[in-house]
Amino acid sequence: MSKTPKRPYGLGTGQGMKTPVMRHSSILPPSASRTQAAGRLTIADASMRRTSTLFQPTTATKLPRDLISSHSYKQDMVAKIWNFINKYEQDAGISPEMILAPTSNVFRDIFEMIYSHLSVDYESPKNIQEFSAQFVRIMEELGFPVAIKGSTMMTIGVATSYPLLLAALGWLVDTVTAYKAIHDKSHLMMRDDEGGQKGVVRYSFLHQAFKEYKQNRNIVNEPDYQQKCEEKIKSIYEDTENFEEQEKALTATLARLDENLEEKRNHNAQLHQEIAKAELEIDKMNEDMAQIVDVLQVTRKEMDKATKNLECVASEREKAERSLAQKKEELERVNQAIREQAEGENGIRRGEAKQLRAEQQRLRTECQTLKEQCEKISKEQWNNSKKFDAIFGQQRDRLMDLHNRVMMLRGNLGEDTTQNIDLPRNNADLCRSVNVLGQILFDLDAMLRANIRKADAAISDLKATLSDLERKYEIARENLVRTEKDRERFWRRVQKEKEELRREREAREAEIGEFLIDDFCQPYLRKKPFSSAKK
Repeated sequence: MSKTPKRPYGLGTGQGMKTPVMRHSSILPPSASRTQAAGRLTIADASMRRTSTLFQPTTATKLPRDLISSHSYKQDMVAKIWNFINKYEQDAGISPEMILAPTSNVFRDIFEMIYSHLSVDYESPKNIQEFSAQFVRIMEELGFPVAIKGSTMMTIGVATSYPLLLAALGWLVDTVTAYKAIHDKSHLMMRDDEGGQKGVVRYSFLHQAFKEYKQNRNIVNEPDYQQKCEEKIKSIYEDTENFEEQEKALTATLARLDENLEEKRNHNAQLHQEIAKAELEIDKMNEDMAQIVDVLQVTRKEMDKATKNLECVASEREKAERSLAQKKEELERVNQAIREQAEGENGIRRGEAKQLRAEQQRLRTECQTLKEQCEKISKEQWNNSKKFDAIFGQQRDRLMDLHNRVMMLRGNLGEDTTQNIDLPRNNADLCRSVNVLGQILFDLDAMLRANIRKADAAISDLKATLSDLERKYEIARENLVRTEKDRERFWRRVQKEKEELRREREAREAEIGEFLIDDFCQPYLRKKPFSSAKK
């Protein structure tokens, strides 16, 4: 038995053109009234929707309570939502039972999991009242065909009001699925192979031709119209490729500049280390020079003191020796007089003999005293000589140690280390060696300061180079940002044109469907159902 032909799914009712509803995203089955699905699904923001006189605004409808409250419908919605979450959010810990009877927090988490595929940075408010208001606003902006009241959000999970929210979640899953399908198809058209490029050019040509055809229907009769449009579109895509090549070149330039900057920074750090090392060596050398000066001063003082002591001792010894010689001469004269008196014929008086004896005894005593003084002076001179030798040896060892340190410093600087000094044998040699070592240190100080000046000049040049590289880096970065903005602007324009073409196509399909219904189907719809098809 024949049935009355049904209207094409998603078309208007003849009372005015309405935006067609996509089959895969409707929350109503085909048997439901088409007047209840006049709203159109969209994933765009409210401010981005295209206003056209061909479409009527979406009107809020009311879902049949028996439909959304039926057990089969709720099970279908739960299965759809759970399959979606299980596909993209496997670790969410959401079960079908939780979807069927959720708490407010669980409902909020489920909505955030689904809506985050449309808005990656979306985070739901922690406050349930704020979330409820936001949920109602988002569903309205997305084009959900049923108005959700605030009181419905206050009774989440209740059997009387939750079926509508469950239907909204199922509709949102269909919306996300449709968005992903469209997004994947748009990526397929952006392939780099020849077929993908031809498809893009052909698609863009149809879009551009349709827009110009709406403004001027005779434009398609112009010669080489298609070729001109395709050449124009090809030039646009060539510009895009040029943008990409410029971006790659700028990226490579930035990478090269980064390497140069890193190399210059490392070189700069190395120069700073060398300068710090040279400054440490200069400080050490200054300490050595100060130590040498101290050694020289102490050595000269001690040597002068020891020399004076030796001179005094030698002078006293010389005086004692002269006095001893004089006393010996006097004693010899007395002895000679005594011998002459003993050998002569004429004797001397008792008083004179006694006087001679006393003089002899005195001279002997003085000679003995002078001998003792000479021995004492000799011992003192010997002790001073030993002390002088010890001081001299100590200062000589300190001098040789400083010499070794200076030669080691020259070796660290890469200079000749064969410049040795002779081992000092006396005070004069020691003073000459100290002067030679001081001259070596003075030359090293001049050389190190010259190296520091060269390093400072190199650092200044390096800073200028770094400044130039940073300036080039900023220019390259600005060019890269500008190129990326141009490319994003171009692709936004392409996406916008694609969206406009899709909407125009849907509008034309709806218009054609209305014409077909009015011209061919209305006579049959006004008749009664065919009760006897065989007749």
